[in-house]
Amino acid sequence: MLGLFAGWNAGGHSYEVVPDGAGAAQGYFLPWKEDSGYSTVLGGQAQFFMNAMMDGCSFGCVAGPNNSVRVAHHNIQGADGGSDHQAMTGTLSAFGYQHTFKRNDYRTLGNGQGFGFVTGVRVGGTWRIYAQAVYFAQGRERIASCRRLL
Repeated sequence: MLGLFAGWNAGGHSYEVVPDGAGAAQGYFLPWKEDSGYSTVLGGQAQFFMNAMMDGCSFGCVAGPNNSVRVAHHNIQGADGGSDHQAMTGTLSAFGYQHTFKRNDYRTLGNGQGFGFVTGVRVGGTWRIYAQAVYFAQGRERIASCRRLL
């Protein structure tokens, strides 16, 4: 059983998943907020990472010192009320996120209803970050792609 604890850190709002006393793993959870961006640094305190489901957002990550990884979840709204792919691509680039999973990598699937997931796991002290694009077809969820970002 894991507990979910919220908190603020230097990079913004994030959540930490920790054992409730009987659990054996710790993890990070990075949320999202409309027209905002969150980031955090994944260090050696946890074994896994989960990003909030993406249905219009963009994600970026970059390796840091001591096997850490900086991750970001951006949701920037455009004048039309939807998320702005170009603006999110620009902010991820401006902040140095070298490995990205952007809105148009998944959103264009399933007649514009695709969505994405980003997860990570620490293997041998090194973070591995994966992105998965998903869509619905014939009433079923379909995995369009799964790729390693870092």
